[in-house]
Amino acid sequence: MRPRGCRWGRKAGCARGRTEGPAPFQNDGRRQAHLLPDRSKAVRLAIELSGEHPTLPRAEAYAACAAEGVEIRSATFGPRLLRLDVSGPATRAVSRLGLAHVASEELAAGDFETVRAVARDTDLGGRTFRVRAEGIGVDVDVRSLEGALGADFGRTGNVDLDRPEADYRLLVGDEFVLGRIVHRVNRSRLETRKVAHRSFSLPISLHPKLARALVNLARIPRTGTLLDPFCGTGGIVLEAADLGIGAIGTDRDRRMVRGTRASMRQLELSAGLAVADAGRLPLRNARVQAIATDPP
Repeated sequence: MRPRGCRWGRKAGCARGRTEGPAPFQNDGRRQAHLLPDRSKAVRLAIELSGEHPTLPRAEAYAACAAEGVEIRSATFGPRLLRLDVSGPATRAVSRLGLAHVASEELAAGDFETVRAVARDTDLGGRTFRVRAEGIGVDVDVRSLEGALGADFGRTGNVDLDRPEADYRLLVGDEFVLGRIVHRVNRSRLETRKVAHRSFSLPISLHPKLARALVNLARIPRTGTLLDPFCGTGGIVLEAADLGIGAIGTDRDRRMVRGTRASMRQLELSAGLAVADAGRLPLRNARVQAIATDPP
């Protein structure tokens, strides 16, 4: 079984069109899909990008990996799918993303019979599961694919469409990619932090997903401290604090600092805030490891 009309690369939105990094990393081939993988070991990630910009979602994913100490061995990508061979805390890295939808640990890739063989060989031991399919740049019969894989996983598992213990994802492009979801980006939660929903609102703030991308592009670890010297309504500071990163925001406009402080209280987040000119910041260099800002 093979999807029609998909060519790897820009038009189809699939992932084999471009390659970055050294020679593709080979894992050991063992698949224990019913268990969460050891994130200190090598895995292959399939990250479904938002496609809102031709390069920014991919750059954010690379930067998030760097920030969390995840080594990227190789990468293949298209506009909507990024596949990475990595080692390190992969789940921590993808949990930071704003310009993505779903990240999965890749279990198998090839024709449909190849991924079905992996599903049949997976021993879920009675655990619950769900499987969802998605075409990447192609039209597919989603129900047929999900039904076949559901029957295969159902040999040893039980279907639960609401809160499964194992959540599987089948991506269909020029080949079939089967993965287990390790993170879903909560896009609706990002929407609730838009400036229109905050205590202090002006029509000049970045969308939270872009503010989060800027934080990630700074490659700041969660143990570090990030500065926004033009904090304005506080979007970047809010996203850094939400990720558990130390955040400092300054602005020469007292109204902006007060408004950001009100929004932080509303969202039950904390950050260091001060009225200050960006040219005369009352900070020691050692206190800040990165800067992310949207200059006036």
